[in-house]
Amino acid sequence: MGEEAVWYYSTGGQEKVGPMTWEAVEAAKQAGTIHNGTMVWAPHLPTWVQLGTLMEPAPPAPPPPPMAPPVMGAPAMAAPSLGGAGMQPSYGMQIDAPGAKASLNCGIGALVTALFCFPASVVLAIFAITNGNKAQRMAEENPQAYLKPGTGGKTMAIIALAVLPVLAIIGIISAIAIPALLSQRARARDKTAIYNMEGHLGDLVGEWDKGKELGRPESDIKTAMETSLQQTTANEKNPWNEAVPAYSYTIAVTSGQTADSFEEAVLEQVTELGQAVYYIQYPAVYQPGYIVGAVRINGVVKGSSTVVKVAAIE
Repeated sequence: MGEEAVWYYSTGGQEKVGPMTWEAVEAAKQAGTIHNGTMVWAPHLPTWVQLGTLMEPAPPAPPPPPMAPPVMGAPAMAAPSLGGAGMQPSYGMQIDAPGAKASLNCGIGALVTALFCFPASVVLAIFAITNGNKAQRMAEENPQAYLKPGTGGKTMAIIALAVLPVLAIIGIISAIAIPALLSQRARARDKTAIYNMEGHLGDLVGEWDKGKELGRPESDIKTAMETSLQQTTANEKNPWNEAVPAYSYTIAVTSGQTADSFEEAVLEQVTELGQAVYYIQYPAVYQPGYIVGAVRINGVVKGSSTVVKVAAIE
């Protein structure tokens, strides 16, 4: 090789120390001073070896400062840990503990199904907690093999179980409150329809009295009543159906009716929910005069779904 290296060799228990080249070692071997069984050492070797086990080495890297030769028979020094003092030994590739992924998936499922399927949410939450505890126990018992599992699945399962009673209470309250609210709205609409019918019945009676005082014919008074009804109620809405007018603006004329029979006849003619209709019977010698208002409602008043109010005229 031609490059110098510090070689040591031993013959008969005597050590010889000195800077020698590989060629010098080969020459000593050829001279019989050393042989293949001679123990030799150099700085690039970990311990003493027999010369015959060596091949011609590659050019060594720049040598470190000279080291004292190790004592023959002493074990080779172990390489230091890359992490330095206090570094934990590597356990190799770790995997998720059995049940960790199942816990997370079941926790997500429990939280989602809590909104629309209580039984499924309870089952999934129990599975999430059970598998989460199993994965945690196995990771603690064998940390070299299993990663420490997260707590996300168990947390979502606990939240789902906590939410379920709240949702159940909300469901019970809703089952009671919503029908009551709808019933209140229906009653309010019925009251509005009745109020509309009765309120303008009085207006029509007043219009009749005014026409009679002015000496107008009955047909003209009826026309004036219809015109007044249309003008005064133009902005009012049918409380049950805004697409249908709140009033029938044509006042029907009947004859030969008593108050009771008039009411029965009106019940058969009122068909549109929430729409007020009016009838008139002109007064005559043997016939009393009436203006009748009627409206069909959603509920029942005095055993009927049609409310009728009769006002006498002269």
